[in-house]
Amino acid sequence: MKTIILDIETWTPDWNEGENGWEEGSFAPTAFHEPVVISWMIAERTSQRVGSEVETSFDLGLKSARVDKTSERIILEGLRDDFASADRLVTWNGRGFDMPVLSCRALFWGIDWAWWQQWRHRFPNYKTALKHYDLLDQLGDYGAARGLRQDRVAKLCGLPGKTDIDGSMVHALWAGGKEEDRDRIQRYCEQDVKDLWRIYLRYGKCFFGIPDSVLALAEEATEETFG
Repeated sequence: MKTIILDIETWTPDWNEGENGWEEGSFAPTAFHEPVVISWMIAERTSQRVGSEVETSFDLGLKSARVDKTSERIILEGLRDDFASADRLVTWNGRGFDMPVLSCRALFWGIDWAWWQQWRHRFPNYKTALKHYDLLDQLGDYGAARGLRQDRVAKLCGLPGKTDIDGSMVHALWAGGKEEDRDRIQRYCEQDVKDLWRIYLRYGKCFFGIPDSVLALAEEATEETFG
């Protein structure tokens, strides 16, 4: 089982607040967002039988790319190619934001994004397993709950959550052009991915009965890889 845990940070260089009747300070429409950092973890779980026992192991790797260092098109094509061998996607509000933004950017670049049609269904059934686990969707009962934020859920799980910046600061920091600020944005995006992975592990324990022994192996691999 190969799982991708994804987060993006964006800015809106072509958006003017209050445009076309939108209120000042409102969140810009999806199609105006452009990724500045895309971070994704590839978590591969393998199991093999050794005698009468089944041994499980986890292999984790983090990819993180910035559009001021690598072409956005190349980043998106690399992400798409990783999905070719993946089984599952984990996001927080990915159905409502991350994936629509990336789909719009694929449209902008004319990138083959047909794979997403096989991943984007919201509910599992007897024919199609759920491939995209948007944890906001899952924990919030498909939009029934309000104000459910990754930061708070992370802290409920004993994780760092937001530290020195949050998403509302990304546009101004990126637009400022300072290397140290852009580094901060990248670290912030990467930390969100790491937190989301650990939330997902806790989610698996609580809602799918993943054994503590398997979770311990995942946590051990996480500590060895990321500290």
